Amino acid sequence: MKARINGKTYELPKLTMAVNEKLEDYDEKETAFKNEEIKASDLYREQYKLINDLLGETAVCEILQGDNIEEIDLTNLTLALMDIRKAYTDPITEKHLEDFRGTMGRIKGDIELVKEMKNV
Repeated sequence: MKARINGKTYELPKLTMAVNEKLEDYDEKETAFKNEEIKASDLYREQYKLINDLLGETAVCEILQGDNIEEIDLTNLTLALMDIRKAYTDPITEKHLEDFRGTMGRIKGDIELVKEMKNV
């Protein structure tokens, strides 16, 4: 699994139960933030921890241009996490689109057949 972040490709761990649970734990923190139960700074720390867990310190330092959460651009942090999440969901989304296109193609064929039958 690869994620494209800031124009560069990074290897992600495969989506195992352990990785999924880390993503779910982060989602709970995001929900707590939306419910005003935690501060934005707490959520940014969770984002930083999650990205570190998934990519490792070296990649995170390169992506965020620093290794100290107090000094990095927090917008870039959030964008990097969005790119990571997208990398995990894209194959599933693409499969759904492929299946949908196949179904639409069959429906179009059926419609054309019905039109031809009307003209007979």
